[in-house]
Amino acid sequence: MQTLPFEKNRYYYGKMLTSGDFQAEQKYINGKRNFLNSMLLGNGVLCGLGVLNLDDLSILVESGAAIDSEGREIIVDKSVVKKVYALPGFQKEDTDCFSLCLRYHEEETQPVYAVNRKEGQNEYENNRIKEGYELFLIDKRILDRQFHLDSEFFVETELFSTKDYRVVLRLPAIGCKGRKLRISIESEKKSNARKSVELAYDLQMPVFLTREMNHCLEIRERIELSKSGEKERKDYWVFCSQSELKESSVLILPVGQKRERKELELKVRLTRDEPEELIRRELGKMGLEFHENFGEDSFVRLADLYMRHTDTACVIRYVDESVRSYIPLPSGEAQRNLYMSYYDNGEWTTPVQEKEVLAETPSEERVFFPEVSCGTLEIPLAENMRKGAICYSSEIVHGLGPGNVCVITGLDETEEGVGNLRKVPAVIYGDAGLFAEKNPNGTSVETAVKVWKDRGSFQVAAQVYGEQNTVLLTMHWIAWKYPQVNKETEDDIEKKQGWIAPAEAAVNLKPGGRHFFRVNFHNMQPCTLKYEVTEEHGGKIKEDGTYTAPRRTGVYEVKISCEEYPEICTYVYAVVV
Repeated sequence: MQTLPFEKNRYYYGKMLTSGDFQAEQKYINGKRNFLNSMLLGNGVLCGLGVLNLDDLSILVESGAAIDSEGREIIVDKSVVKKVYALPGFQKEDTDCFSLCLRYHEEETQPVYAVNRKEGQNEYENNRIKEGYELFLIDKRILDRQFHLDSEFFVETELFSTKDYRVVLRLPAIGCKGRKLRISIESEKKSNARKSVELAYDLQMPVFLTREMNHCLEIRERIELSKSGEKERKDYWVFCSQSELKESSVLILPVGQKRERKELELKVRLTRDEPEELIRRELGKMGLEFHENFGEDSFVRLADLYMRHTDTACVIRYVDESVRSYIPLPSGEAQRNLYMSYYDNGEWTTPVQEKEVLAETPSEERVFFPEVSCGTLEIPLAENMRKGAICYSSEIVHGLGPGNVCVITGLDETEEGVGNLRKVPAVIYGDAGLFAEKNPNGTSVETAVKVWKDRGSFQVAAQVYGEQNTVLLTMHWIAWKYPQVNKETEDDIEKKQGWIAPAEAAVNLKPGGRHFFRVNFHNMQPCTLKYEVTEEHGGKIKEDGTYTAPRRTGVYEVKISCEEYPEICTYVYAVVV
């Protein structure tokens, strides 16, 4: 029904009101309310409307409320039981899965005698219009094939398509610096053949990092779906670094036996805006023409009914309610916040984020976290060692490098448990003799630690001053080191001692092939890199390090240097074969 533009009655003295005027009044009020419902709430379930499988042929739909795509309220005032085969749209032989849907329905009721009827009009007219609902079935495959308008919010590419499978990779078209981003691989089965597919791809990402702090995301998946139309999604989370670039690429390279598949590239824009702002802008761009021309069907999807065909009937296997869409209501905000408080809502902080926070925070406001290392050591004792004798461990490398490192040690002991029925492991830090009464079978020793600052190692000395009950002391050690915070010298230290090295010194490429050269930073913070091809006609390389090989074979050199310290550089080689 056409509601735009809105029209309402203009009242004036002496106006004669007809049924058309009153209908226009109702149309205006209902149209405005439905318009606001559609724009503010959308299409979905407000409350209730659960679907239960009572037996092989019957379902129960609980009472509840919903809003359809035209903004009309659909009220199911009490629970209702329905036979599946009695619902409109049921076709016994056509499908294995139906979608149970709810739509708005109204009917005229309460017939009354028409007093001032004209010639040719009915003697009786219905005095009321009753608003209600209708339940019906639709083939799930029809809904899955419905047209969905592509959104500029995503960039995607088809990894491959065969007669059995179609696999698509999708990610947001804009990456927010300093935030996570999801890469999805969506697979769809196109046949009923019992076949699987192997995914083997490397995603080279100059500005994105995996949880392992790697610029290369390795995708190794086995996809095995059973029926035509079945779908599956795999998600991978990456972190967008604080790069100064405005655009970067994601190279999708097949590996192993799948190298005959083509190399792909997706371009992603970069911004410092927050994801919430991007989403608000994207959704706000949709005009009224979009809602009118590409709006959803005027019904609400409640559940999918998976059926099983027998010789005599078509029965319900199970009910899937995960397909329904709920509308969040302001009235449930307090309860929603209570439920959310039971889940971890923390941000994923990567080491790169910590380094960037340190780089941007004044030194007097920084909070430094120590580097920690730990392990075990053993000190052999001579038999019947006299009291007061001292023994030493070998020199142990703690792995934190040279500098001020603190090391503590604890003696590994085993004490009697409750009722002396079991042994309880324990570690005693400090003077073990203080626990002699609780553990009379233990060895009383006192320990000390010597740390060699320049060598990055330490040695433990132990003095036995009680009864000796073992010939081998097993000890745990913990070492920690705080980073240097001398602001006057940290830039000089980075410049003098820092260096970079390529993750791959040389790579083999096809003519026109693409590759991202990754670099490892040593003794320095990650910084902006500059890439350049050292010879003419040696290929092209972008600001983010994405290299495109030339069409002729040969070995080509690429220089990678720090933009701030050009003398810190390295070289990589592309072998075009």
